[in-house]
Amino acid sequence: MSNALSRRHPTALLPIAPAAASRGAPVFCAIAVLLLAIFGPSRSAWAAARTWNNIGTDFNTTGNWTGGTPGSGDVALFTSAQTMQPNVSVSLTIAGLRFSAGATGYNIANTGGAVLTLNGVSTTGTSGTTTSSG
Repeated sequence: MSNALSRRHPTALLPIAPAAASRGAPVFCAIAVLLLAIFGPSRSAWAAARTWNNIGTDFNTTGNWTGGTPGSGDVALFTSAQTMQPNVSVSLTIAGLRFSAGATGYNIANTGGAVLTLNGVSTTGTSGTTTSSG
């Protein structure tokens, strides 16, 4: 008594319905692609250098950065001499700080006990000194 809807694959535990299985394949593939897009790439795949615009003082304000406020996988990039001192107003974790040639005079401060945590790349630059206080 062989029927296409009740045939069993030698290793399958459940009946296989070939026509129904092929109809579900596009849905399965779509779900797999969606899950891969959400969970597949590591955060570092989206990491970027976020450039300080020197137009405001709040380190946490999106408009003070090209590309938005740096996130946990991003590097805060300073490319020109300081005209506005960045102040960390809310605790934030970023990958690191980078000071390009000519990016001088910066003193990154904090208010209200906010903490800037570097979780990867250390503070780097072409000249100057780095001082950290806790």
